[in-house]
Amino acid sequence: MSVLARIASILVGITAILLGVGALNTALPTAAAEAHFRGALIGAIMSAYFVGFVLGARWAPQLIARVGYVRAFAAWCALVAAVILLHGLFQEPALWLFLRLACGICMAGLYMAVESWLNHLSTNEIRGRLFGFYMTLTLVAVGSGQWLIVPFGPQDPRTFTLLALFVALGIVPVALTQSAAPTPQPHSAGDRVAIHREVPLGASAALVSGVINSAFVAIAPLYGARMHFTPVEIAASISAAVIGGAVAQIPLGRLSDLVDRRRVILAICVVGVASVVAAPFALGAGFGFFVAASAVYGVCSYALYSTAASHVNDLLPHANKLAVARFLLLANGIGAVLGPLVGGWLVENVTPTSLFFFIGFCFFGLAVHAIQVLTTVPPSDHRARFVPITRTSEVAFEAMEELAEPSDTTKL
Repeated sequence: MSVLARIASILVGITAILLGVGALNTALPTAAAEAHFRGALIGAIMSAYFVGFVLGARWAPQLIARVGYVRAFAAWCALVAAVILLHGLFQEPALWLFLRLACGICMAGLYMAVESWLNHLSTNEIRGRLFGFYMTLTLVAVGSGQWLIVPFGPQDPRTFTLLALFVALGIVPVALTQSAAPTPQPHSAGDRVAIHREVPLGASAALVSGVINSAFVAIAPLYGARMHFTPVEIAASISAAVIGGAVAQIPLGRLSDLVDRRRVILAICVVGVASVVAAPFALGAGFGFFVAASAVYGVCSYALYSTAASHVNDLLPHANKLAVARFLLLANGIGAVLGPLVGGWLVENVTPTSLFFFIGFCFFGLAVHAIQVLTTVPPSDHRARFVPITRTSEVAFEAMEELAEPSDTTKL
């Protein structure tokens, strides 16, 4: 059986799940706004997902070790489907907050299971292409899933039923796969303080990436609701940002293999500031311009984490990659928790457009830090090959450990 045949069922399963979960991330804040939840409360509800994601990343290996990959995957899928249905049945803020926490825990486990499986089934010759395709596929699935809120509207219980259906269907190909699941491996710890000391820009970029991505994905639908966007316009805005990020992963990655990655991070921040500051004004010129600004923002925000991870690999070529992964995921997770909390409060208590200025301020702060590092720290002699990666699980970094061999580029 070819590698493609062995992984097809896993990829189909995670795609179906992300179609449903991606749409849920937009449907919830939009429905909450229509139900007149306060902005700060919506931010807290959406932030709970990322708290759960951080916790799930720590707990998932234990469950996998006890029951195996297939059973754990099926259990997490079933729980996510149930969580989505409960969102549609009850519009209670406290319950929604708990359900978002549970969804984050389950999704962290699903990512870990899928990525462990892919890493186990792939070979060194194709691992880079496979994970690049997988990372792009996850973003395309999340972006495409936005349109599932359109047929019935974000507040209609039928929308939540449709999303739960996609997640439930994701169990089927994985449960029926004939591909052997990997054996769970123990994970080692690392010195997070030492890692931060060695790669302060990489750590800051991971943190800022979490803040801006979560703030946009979680609170931009609230902005759309406050600006009286239709479901189609909300879906188009979020979809443009996510798919824009997916399309740009490889080209920007190749660029960062040729240029000092700190300069790439700086360029990403400069363009990111311009895109989010322009977005509210672009809306006045026409909705199409707003979608274009959202797409440019997505290019910058989703490429930031990948570039930061590759920058860390440049500076720590001999470090334990799983320890580095845990550090970056923790920094990103902390940022992801903060983003919706601050963004939701700003939309409610300042103006809806303050969300974009908050994201722009984060980009600007990171740009200043990048300039400081560029002017005081010499570039690294080691050049790890760029691997496209999003904030999913530490297992993807395990693949990166084998892939990120020095590129042909010399010291820049």
